[in-house]
Amino acid sequence: MSVSRKKAISLGVLLAGYSAMIAGLFALTVQPLIGVLMVLGGMALSICSAVELVQSSDLDSVSRGK
Repeated sequence: MSVSRKKAISLGVLLAGYSAMIAGLFALTVQPLIGVLMVLGGMALSICSAVELVQSSDLDSVSRGK
């Protein structure tokens, strides 16, 4: 898989994680347990995809010789 395609997938997962976090915050008022689980899941998605983006950008800069 090319680096740009990995970046695009990671960016999509990052945005999905942020959306899940926001939805979880709204769900806290109605279903607190579900809201907490959604917020934690969204945070996990966001953190993992952010790490993936940083690592792929490091690999991209190393392969370019910077």
